[in-house]
Amino acid sequence: MLDGARIPFTHDLDALRTLCSDHWGIPGEVADLAELTQWGVESRYPGEWDEPTEEDAARAASYADSIYRIVASGFENRHRS
Repeated sequence: MLDGARIPFTHDLDALRTLCSDHWGIPGEVADLAELTQWGVESRYPGEWDEPTEEDAARAASYADSIYRIVASGFENRHRS
């Protein structure tokens, strides 16, 4: 549970982000995680997906890394409080 919310089984990162209350300090630039959700689903499940380009992969990896750092920092800050 996260601040009393049940964590659903989902790949939808936007839905999971909404479970983080405002006081978690996740800034507005983490507004749209749909592209990362798409890559996560496409890489996990077989289907008729377009192959990502190197640029797609680099952009998604960079964005995922920045999101990770923001969320990890939020967890650290909550743990210190």
